[in-house]
Amino acid sequence: MSARTPYILALTAAVLLFILSRTQQGQQVVNTVTDSIASSIIGYRLNNPLNIERGENWQGLAEVQSNSRFAEFISMAYGIRAAAIILRNYQHNYHLNNVASIINRWNPVSDGQPSSYIPNVADYMGVSYGDTLNLDDRTTMFALIRGMMKQEIGAASFLVSDDDVNEGLDLAGFA
Repeated sequence: MSARTPYILALTAAVLLFILSRTQQGQQVVNTVTDSIASSIIGYRLNNPLNIERGENWQGLAEVQSNSRFAEFISMAYGIRAAAIILRNYQHNYHLNNVASIINRWNPVSDGQPSSYIPNVADYMGVSYGDTLNLDDRTTMFALIRGMMKQEIGAASFLVSDDDVNEGLDLAGFA
């Protein structure tokens, strides 16, 4: 593979997206692709791999919040910590203890939840979407966060290390 290959691929993708954007159906494809790319970049750049919206005064928030919608954390571990606490609270406070109920609260259909979100996370975890989960269990929480991360930030989830996830779970008090 030559050093120019990534640039050629990027240019080809850009030309393809431009051509697609010339039709109504193509414009829908372009919008979906660009929204997905933007979400991936934002979640990774803000150290917020589950795209937690701003509002709470989370431990580990960056001093300057550069995004008007999503929280920015000082490290990936603090973004994961916040996600783990929210998810564990779903079980403790709202009795949400399966993939379907958790995802329906995290990203409701009314907010644009993709139809693939629930089955993708359940498949990643190796469970049925209605199976009861124990979100106090570190292994279960690790798998849930990893599965949701793949859905929330796509390919950028591969840039988040298992060490980051484990550090976030440590910060959230998982034994």
